This record gives sequence, structure tokens and C-alpha cells, in this order.
Amino acid sequence: MLCKRPTKKIEDSVKEMQGRAFIIEEKLDGERIQLHKRGNEYFYCSRKGKDYTYLYGKHVGTGSLTPYIDAAFDERVDEIILDGEMLVWDPVSERNLPFGTLKTAALDRSKKEYNPRPCFKVFDLLYLN
Repeated sequence: MLCKRPTKKIEDSVKEMQGRAFIIEEKLDGERIQLHKRGNEYFYCSRKGKDYTYLYGKHVGTGSLTPYIDAAFDERVDEIILDGEMLVWDPVSERNLPFGTLKTAALDRSKKEYNPRPCFKVFDLLYLN
């Protein structure tokens, strides 16, 4: 289900709480993606099955994300499917950037430390081994 845009200012919502504690969950401005890993091969796709592996990398040495996340998987993980949100992280401002910058960041092959880069935020583990 897609998030609805608020109809009033955040300040008005805070005022309505009358000093009581509350939690706000930030809407992430990215693209819903599934990550499939089988052995040393990766596959990335949208909710509708559009293949984005060419952007993020089929193997450890390819793409804008796979080379950086491969080492995060425990050696006992052979097959895994993760559901999450692909975002753009800006290391300079230390915040996520708008969705419109995702493809540009994913295609940037310069690998400079200060350039915005894809960041995969995992919501659910759908399958393991």
C-alpha cells in the first residue's frame, strides 16, 4: 500500500498531541526492491519484477551495490531473499536524497567516497537457505 500525503502541516499534528509522547515513522523516498542472492550471484527486482541487476550488480565485482554488501552476509547464507527499499545515501550531508537521484547514483561508476550511493534498507527476510 502506498503512503498518503499529509493534508495538514506536521506542526498542527504535534500541537494536537497536547504534549503527549508519540512516534512518527518517516516515509522513505526510494524504490521497493527485492534482493535475491544464490551463492555468489545476485538479482535485484522491483515489486512488479523489473530487473535492476544491471544497476546494482550480479557478482561481487559488478554494480553499484553488490561489491559493498557481499561481505555483510554470513558464510552460512547460501540463498536469501530480502525485501526492502533502495535509497540514495549522501555521505556528505549524512542523509537520504530524493528518489529522483537513485538511477544517477546507481549508474555512477566513479566510486568516490563522497559521492551519493545506493543504500538498501531491509524490511523483511522472505527466504533463507
